[in-house]
Amino acid sequence: MAPFLVGIGGGSASGKSFLTERLVERLAGRRVMQIHTDTFFRKEKPRMKSRFSGNFLEDFNQPASWDLDRFVAAFGEAAGSGAEVVVVEGIFALYLESVRSRYDLTVFVDTPSDERFYRRIRRRMALGVTLEEEADYFLGTQRFRHQEFYEPLRALADVVINGSEITARKVAVVAAYIQSMLPPVDREDSTGH
Repeated sequence: MAPFLVGIGGGSASGKSFLTERLVERLAGRRVMQIHTDTFFRKEKPRMKSRFSGNFLEDFNQPASWDLDRFVAAFGEAAGSGAEVVVVEGIFALYLESVRSRYDLTVFVDTPSDERFYRRIRRRMALGVTLEEEADYFLGTQRFRHQEFYEPLRALADVVINGSEITARKVAVVAAYIQSMLPPVDREDSTGH
């Protein structure tokens, strides 16, 4: 049986990974495989002149920074892996129409840019990046790439979730839909019959 394919996209620091983790917890007892699109970044990324500072920065948020062939191959392998559910998560999860059309469910995590910016600052400063460096990156490159490549995908998603409040109820609704599309779990009684 082919797995149920779920694509979870959204902007950088929108809550995609958080939602994915909660869904996987809700799908306990099922064979779930995860694909994180961040693992497909190329080592050498294109550079973009920051519209904020004029500095040249690595341009993570554009398709040329991503190893498309490796992702498509991994997606194809996952579809034949024996998993019941495959969850693809990341900024590129919904980007390719050829992949997006194969999903059984698409979810866009919609979080305001100021909140995503704050989350990125906290995360990146914990890794030693300065506030100025992160502000330059977000305001000078990421914000524009989000509007160019990822925000338009919101309109193509089956479900849009407010990333400011990924509540247990929202996760439960998405998980319940996925469960409803799967065959019942084979539960043997305690005697093994």
